[in-house]
Amino acid sequence: MIVEYVNSFLDTNPANSFHGYYTEAYELTGDGKADIFVDGVVVHATWHHPDPNVPAVYLDANGDPINLDNGLTWVHVIGSQKWHGGI
Repeated sequence: MIVEYVNSFLDTNPANSFHGYYTEAYELTGDGKADIFVDGVVVHATWHHPDPNVPAVYLDANGDPINLDNGLTWVHVIGSQKWHGGI
């Protein structure tokens, strides 16, 4: 599993609201911190995703690509902002 820490913002576009509540939007391109849980250990890493048309790359502390196990990998995104009460 990968946890990506990304920039987020409140999307105040009325077309994206739900019952009067706004949604949180995520910046999924760029760079940021990540925690990768693989084979029983956590690797503190960075993610690099300059182009939304190609997969993200995950780098270790030395800047080397991290090899993931074959199969599906879950990616969980954590936004930079906290919203309370639909504000």
